[in-house]
Amino acid sequence: MANMLENYGLEAFAEDEDSMMGFVAYNAKNGKAIPGYYDGPYFYNPMGSVEFWVKTERAENENLQVTGFDSHGGNRCIWEMIHSGIDITPKDGSKMERIIMFNRDDEEQGGLVPIELITADVLPSLMKDDKVAVQVLALPLDIKYYATEEEYAEAQPDGKDGHKWLIGNGSLVALSFLYNHSLERYEQGKDYETDRYVQFTATVKKLYNGVFEIDGNQHNAYIRCYADTEYGELEFDHTLEQVPEEMRENIKVGSIISGTCILSGDVAIREYENGIVKDFDHNLRLLRYSIGKGDPERLAKVLAPNVVYETDTSGKSYHGARSIIDRFTYIHNNRDSEYSTYFATITEVDEPGMEYPVGTRCIVLADGDADDYESIAFITVDDNGMITKIKISTDGRYHFKIDE
Repeated sequence: MANMLENYGLEAFAEDEDSMMGFVAYNAKNGKAIPGYYDGPYFYNPMGSVEFWVKTERAENENLQVTGFDSHGGNRCIWEMIHSGIDITPKDGSKMERIIMFNRDDEEQGGLVPIELITADVLPSLMKDDKVAVQVLALPLDIKYYATEEEYAEAQPDGKDGHKWLIGNGSLVALSFLYNHSLERYEQGKDYETDRYVQFTATVKKLYNGVFEIDGNQHNAYIRCYADTEYGELEFDHTLEQVPEEMRENIKVGSIISGTCILSGDVAIREYENGIVKDFDHNLRLLRYSIGKGDPERLAKVLAPNVVYETDTSGKSYHGARSIIDRFTYIHNNRDSEYSTYFATITEVDEPGMEYPVGTRCIVLADGDADDYESIAFITVDDNGMITKIKISTDGRYHFKIDE
């Protein structure tokens, strides 16, 4: 994933396995633990303007083991995005990160771009149409600086029709994804490493030295280049050596940058700065994701020790987190298709004194369209934000309205 030390002039730490393991261990030891829903925190360690994230998981012996390492950089480039419903995370990828194709949170504008969410496990849900605030950074695989737009245009090769194909200034284009997933090329179920690559062209807006700090010593190790894009302001992090030598004199405000990059996104910001949030709203979103996407293991962190799961569909009840998670897993593994899940609010009850009154937020479960709903899922949450009860009801006396 986004472990690109070369963009920060720190490739020496990756020269051999011992050096890399030592650097990862240093960051884990000195990092701040950020809990996610899976049973292993992220360790966050800023070192100057560059920051590092160590991903961990709980091994069978209950010890933490490192499962991933990402380089990133803090900034104020925060984009409001909407999940397109397309998840291109490799099948063997870490549970702690996702590569999602996002749309802009703007009804009048289009756009589809992949972002690697290096802290995805702090989010209760990653489903189609979920709105996500992402602190974004561009890590160029290659980057060129042109003095003017005319110089940029002249340097581009001619197409088969003799015309030049140019990327508009400020554009971020997922050309590799579009190419890989065209009808004549795409192979069902195949992972494409280049799906996450983004082609860019933009005008340099600001330039800063990127600082790497260790043991109280600061080093100007890389370049922080800012530019405006169609999605918002974006920082491009790279070294001087990554720019062709003949173009280095163009590294200045007003020049045109162009190349290919990976977008690294941190969602452990704002309300998730210290990790997962335990309350009714987040737990309801988590339950919807767990049911709809068949990932009930993430519920373990918010199920109270005395939690009970009651279901009208079988007339049975289950007690304790493990029993409930195993039951949800069994249901998912034995269904022919995923549940369609919808947030809803109870608008009317046929009898007074029913357990869930008017105004209760819930999840409608359906086998397709919401009109063909099968049941309603309710949760009860205690003062500590832990789920004490999950109820799957088929009681027709509850009437609801699906969220628009």
